[in-house]
Amino acid sequence: MRTQHTLHSLPAFPVYSSAFVSASKVVVGGGGGSSKSGIKNKLRLYEIRAGHDIHLLDEYELAKGEDAPMCMAYDIHANRIACGVNSSEEVIMAGQNQNCRIFSMDSDKLAPVSQVQTFSAVNADEYTRVAAFSSDGSLLAVGATNSEISLLEFPSLTPVATRYKISDVDLYDLTFCGDTLVAASTKKLHIFSLPTTDSSEKASNGSASPSKPKKKKKKKSRDSTSGSGNAGLKSLQLSRAVEIPKLPGVSEEESATFRVVRSHPTSNIAFAVINTTPSHRGKKKTSRKSFLVKYNTEDWSVLKVRKIGEKGGVTCFDISADGRFLAYGTSDYCIGILDSHTLGPLLTILRAHEFPLTTLCFDPSGTLLISGSPDNSIRVVQVPAASNGYSWSIILAILLALLLVLLGVAIEFLRRR
Repeated sequence: MRTQHTLHSLPAFPVYSSAFVSASKVVVGGGGGSSKSGIKNKLRLYEIRAGHDIHLLDEYELAKGEDAPMCMAYDIHANRIACGVNSSEEVIMAGQNQNCRIFSMDSDKLAPVSQVQTFSAVNADEYTRVAAFSSDGSLLAVGATNSEISLLEFPSLTPVATRYKISDVDLYDLTFCGDTLVAASTKKLHIFSLPTTDSSEKASNGSASPSKPKKKKKKKSRDSTSGSGNAGLKSLQLSRAVEIPKLPGVSEEESATFRVVRSHPTSNIAFAVINTTPSHRGKKKTSRKSFLVKYNTEDWSVLKVRKIGEKGGVTCFDISADGRFLAYGTSDYCIGILDSHTLGPLLTILRAHEFPLTTLCFDPSGTLLISGSPDNSIRVVQVPAASNGYSWSIILAILLALLLVLLGVAIEFLRRR
């Protein structure tokens, strides 16, 4: 399906993160990172105008030596942006990295509001990979490349639980799903029960059997919890772990990794992206495939699996606020938009950027999509309208079936003449 999409060059501004804050305004984070490249690290607020033109409303330059905003999330309730921005190397080495930054956009002016440290690493190579708000905006989950997860009350940024470190694997994504927090790591989806209030915990303990607390302790030891210096805090409880399902056309020699997990905003559905790595064994060369898996979150059973990439792994992903559309960007520079109900393709843009995509975000209405890349550009995409919730692949299948029926009737008519 054809649609309008426009590429905008942003000279000397590699893009790493983005978030819509209204139907026509988007915050973009980027820059040269902590290296001494001379490229400033900034947050920029753009307005998207008629014809997909963009207009810079404001920008906020981060302090010298600090890193670029590597991830971003927007809370509609408080009208605040949460960003992952590393402090300078000197501050990180002193153990005082204020990596989680909160910004306001009042009167179209970007301004810092608060900041907090959410992971313990004193290595400048580690950074905040993902930030996610709960649906009501009361909680903020932050995950880092050292696989530590922090759960904070928002907007106070007070820890709700001790930091949780997933052992021996990489952490890639976080999403709130009902009364759980779901983390995507290399080989599993980790489903955590959110901490309860003291009164509800006492009520549940009164009816629980004595063996249940012991089982939780065993699970906790497999994915170790690291203290955050806040005595008396509860720990995240791992309720279950979901392993990578069997993928069509993927051999046992090929490696597969969870890359993304996102929950549907209005139903008990979640989506996960799995990237595969070709095997180097044997003479037959295999491609690097990507799959989208649709789960029922009541029992985490697989509802659908669809291959969405053949040559490049998925690098970024988003779901529209109403849950109708899914978008993904790939390492071979492509953008894809899918119908979330059928997983059918609605739009594919080849060579959308010159470098692999780093960020994607829908506007609140699901009619616009922004993509960004370190190639110093963003692309504004008009999202094609799905026909009553059905993707074009379903419509084409129906039309083809009708054509075959008519052809059969015509052949039978001619045969009887």
